[in-house]
Amino acid sequence: MTYSLILSKPETLIWVYTWCAADADTLARNFESIQLKFMLDGESVSAESFNAVETESEGRLCRLIYTSLSDWPAGEHHLSTTATFTAELHDGSADFEPGDYVLDYTVYVSP
Repeated sequence: MTYSLILSKPETLIWVYTWCAADADTLARNFESIQLKFMLDGESVSAESFNAVETESEGRLCRLIYTSLSDWPAGEHHLSTTATFTAELHDGSADFEPGDYVLDYTVYVSP
C-alpha cells in the first residue's frame, strides 16, 4: 500500500501499524510470527521508539504499534513499515500467506 500526505506546515503525525484478530489468544499467536521494521528517510527506526496499546474494534481485539513524529523539515520524507509474516497467519476471519507486507508513506512538507 502506498500513501501520500501533503502538509502546508509542520504538524505532529502518528505513525501506526495495526493488526486485529478475533480474540486475545489469536492476536498473541499472530504476533509471534510478525516481525516489524520501520524506516524513516532511509534510516531504521528502533522498535523501542514505538508504544503499543490494545483496543477493541468491531468485536475484534487490535494491537496498535505507534509513535509520533514532529518537527518536520521542509521537503519530501519517506516512511515505510514492513510487516514480515514468518508463517501463515489466520486472524479469525482471513488467512495471510508468509512474506513481506509493506506500507509506504510519502510526506511532503511545504517550506
